[in-house]
Amino acid sequence: MSSGELHQEDRVDEDDTDETVMLQAEQDPGDFSNRAIRARYKGAGAILIGAVQSIVKECVPKARVAELCILGDSAIKEGFKKTFTNAVSKGLAFPTSICVNHVICNFSPMLTDQTVLEANDLVKINMACHVDGFLVVTTHTHVVTDGPIIGRMADVISAAETAKEIIINLVKPGTELREITDVIHKVASVFHCKVLNASHCHQLKRFYTIKPSQNFVHADEVDEESIIMKNKAYMIDIALSTTEDKIGPLGEVLPTIYKNIADDNYELQSEELRPVFEEIRQKYRIMPFCTRDLGEAAVQKLEACVQHDILQPYPIQHVKSGILVAHIRFTVFIGLRDTVVLNPHKLQELRPMISIKNNPDIKILRRSKGREKDADEKELIFSGRLAIGKESCGVRPVISDISWNPKPACWTATEAFACTGSFGTYVYRRPTSIAAMKLKGDIEEEWKKELVLDDPGRFCTWSPNGRLLAIGLVTEGHEIGEVHIIGWNDNFNHEKIYQGNPLHCKNMNSLSWSSDSSYLVLASKVTRHVVVIRYLEKKKENKVWVRTLPFSGQATDLVAVFHPETRCFIAGATTGRMEFYRHSEEEDVWLNRKGWSEDYGIIDSDLAFNRNGTKLACAKLNCSIKVWKYDTSPAAPNITELYTVANVGPCDLSVKWNHWNVDFLAVGDAGQAITIYDASGNHVCDNRHSVDSKALFSQANQVDWHPKEAWLLASGGAEGFILFWSHKRVQADGFTKERRIHHENLFYSHFPLQAGIARSTVQNFDVLTQNFRQSLVEAMEDVEGKDSQLARIAYLAKSGLERLDGGEKLSQAEFRSYSLEILQFSTKKL
Repeated sequence: MSSGELHQEDRVDEDDTDETVMLQAEQDPGDFSNRAIRARYKGAGAILIGAVQSIVKECVPKARVAELCILGDSAIKEGFKKTFTNAVSKGLAFPTSICVNHVICNFSPMLTDQTVLEANDLVKINMACHVDGFLVVTTHTHVVTDGPIIGRMADVISAAETAKEIIINLVKPGTELREITDVIHKVASVFHCKVLNASHCHQLKRFYTIKPSQNFVHADEVDEESIIMKNKAYMIDIALSTTEDKIGPLGEVLPTIYKNIADDNYELQSEELRPVFEEIRQKYRIMPFCTRDLGEAAVQKLEACVQHDILQPYPIQHVKSGILVAHIRFTVFIGLRDTVVLNPHKLQELRPMISIKNNPDIKILRRSKGREKDADEKELIFSGRLAIGKESCGVRPVISDISWNPKPACWTATEAFACTGSFGTYVYRRPTSIAAMKLKGDIEEEWKKELVLDDPGRFCTWSPNGRLLAIGLVTEGHEIGEVHIIGWNDNFNHEKIYQGNPLHCKNMNSLSWSSDSSYLVLASKVTRHVVVIRYLEKKKENKVWVRTLPFSGQATDLVAVFHPETRCFIAGATTGRMEFYRHSEEEDVWLNRKGWSEDYGIIDSDLAFNRNGTKLACAKLNCSIKVWKYDTSPAAPNITELYTVANVGPCDLSVKWNHWNVDFLAVGDAGQAITIYDASGNHVCDNRHSVDSKALFSQANQVDWHPKEAWLLASGGAEGFILFWSHKRVQADGFTKERRIHHENLFYSHFPLQAGIARSTVQNFDVLTQNFRQSLVEAMEDVEGKDSQLARIAYLAKSGLERLDGGEKLSQAEFRSYSLEILQFSTKKL
């Protein structure tokens, strides 16, 4: 079974308000098979991850707990400002609480509280948020120290984490909750820890609210609620202590977290309490809230509201002072074939006193029968293709770059991508989404193709807002020269905004847009500088500025890439040097931070940031991939190497990070292979050993992930087709295609002409006819001895060979006629 940390699949669609989809949510709340619901759960999970990280950074000695709680609430609110703009409701599902040492949960103090963190404190960060009532809950355990965690503190944290790992491997549709309970108790016993009765597991239905206490089910009779069901989200809560299993309310401290428990139609009779109650109902509905956000007068009346049974308090739970408590709470989606952890967090280095390496009980638990591995789970599944290019007299179009449009909804389209190569640049679009195409079972249908530029291209990339397409073109000598920026309006009409050669050379090496779609950075193979193009949209006239920025030293062969969240970019060179450039808003200039060390290795191929800008990957011409961790601080950026993957494949690699999973990247290489890596570790998640890739396609060195359906990617190379692949069998259902490859290679040239001269048929006529002759020979061999219906193909092949062998040269019209007839007949039969 796969951990969800590796398989988050769906990009958040903040504009997804389809009424039919949400109607299904009303009928079956919490059904994770619904794409809109899945996006809401995963979007909430992503925001929680960032919010927890913001608190962890501030967990230092003398930090005030009240201020940390406010920081957590603010981080969630700020996260929602950037996404789900059309959501009916969104925000906190539980106020941030930070519990230290023996305190377990619900400690979210008032601003007047002076509780501070001390060195080596054991901190539990508890948070929850929701989108349209679909909530994700997390509790992360952290220790206030810069070094490794040791002693009994490491034991209790390791016990909770080990139980979590085993549970993720265990749970599947049909698993009983008592099995989860047994795992926690057995693991706790190995570490000589106690299970607190604060531990629980519960299905997260829509507008579910966290209860003050909820235990695991121990009933002998197992009903539907005590069995894990597929396509549902669950909250699993693991709370362990070093010596004590009894918990109770912290009597000397009053609760600060409450929840409205009155019906929507309830009318409070007390005029004194009515303003307070109405304020709470308007601001928080049924979600728990912290009294810190209310006025002092309202706080004084909360106890009276409790007496009227309209508010429920959340007592601060604790064990005896001196006892250490570890608390890990996480939200999982139970899919048909995998378990997805919606809010994974990485723990600090643990050095427990108790080793479980050879513990027989832990070995048995880890071998517990969870999900059966699907034989196809680790495969890329061929899901369809599109033919690219013109009828170029048998010359196979060479695809040089692919780019999915991140926001095609700005047109009357739900899917759109651009591709460029020897044939020029095309944009494909269609009005039907991938989800809707599943009903038809064909990913290849309804595409409309539009020629954007007739000149051969090497690079193409969409701006993040989906309205600008930058294209790097091929010039004479087969090198890169001009840059074109094409703009689109809402009706899919396009116009050329910019055309030029700002590098003053033919060897462009990279194109990258800034996150706000205002800047485009270019790098060259031969110059010692990078170029930034600024595009400013005006009502009367669009403005374009071009600026040249120097690169230090004697470095050439540069590549550059923008950070996905800030207005800064990194440039690298074959010397191993990287340089950081950021934009100064006050002075409207680009500042270069020089002096980065030169030990990054040769930067000579594709350079790419992941979606949130925390990792940087480089595909290197020595057949390796290097991944760095990137410090996102604009004031002091820094990168540290995570690992290098050697022996990836032949040179000319393309690296593309998944648009949803920040640790998932796909690599295409000239050796006809696509490999998927998980950058959270150092291992291959998926590769194409089981597909005869050489027979299917050639030079699959260009890849790109779909912007919304993160299980889908496209590839292209020198075969003249865009190929669609699914890396999850459960998502590929309905799209799986039989690979029939004979007619694809029947008459295309076996040695594609160089990009830039593919249209020059007359100049290369001898090459074309020789390649065509070879294809005719193959056509005859292929139909030899087969039924008479293929006689027409054999006749065409024989006729063409006789004319070629006789020294006769075919005209372009005759050459095309033979090609098309052979293709037409072979496609029907082979």
